Amino acid sequence: MRALACLLLLITTAAEADDRIAHIDTAALFSTLPARAQAEAKLAQHRDALARDHQAIVDELERKNAEYEQNKGKMADHQRMQAMRDIEDLEARAKAFASAAERDLANQSDALLEPLLKNVRETIQAVAREKGYTYVLDSSNGTVLMSPEADDLLPLVRARLGVQ
Repeated sequence: MRALACLLLLITTAAEADDRIAHIDTAALFSTLPARAQAEAKLAQHRDALARDHQAIVDELERKNAEYEQNKGKMADHQRMQAMRDIEDLEARAKAFASAAERDLANQSDALLEPLLKNVRETIQAVAREKGYTYVLDSSNGTVLMSPEADDLLPLVRARLGVQ
């Protein structure tokens, strides 16, 4: 039984000897892409426009609230009820707008960044294949504890992408 276990260990070790493992810090790579900065600038502009639109709704709500508080003593019951419904409708509209804006921002982010991520992923795979690596680990999240510098694909992928 012990001989069988040793034989299996030797076979497994011999099979794994053909695998070459490299690593790359994808966060460092992605942070240096000029296209990423452009995408984030577009995203910031979109976020600012949504914030302005939301603030307009909030300003209208505050104005209606102040108007209601100032005039509620002079209003008839049905006028007070209508003013309260208007305020509640504006509050609901502000919440709905905020939720829709959040979804819109997430969709915009995906639309802008996904092509960049795809390009980076494909470039990493191409460089790894060219250099004979069968596995590439992402060292940006701290999973690579030790590796030789020669197996770091970051300089090669940056060069392929034309990034300094």
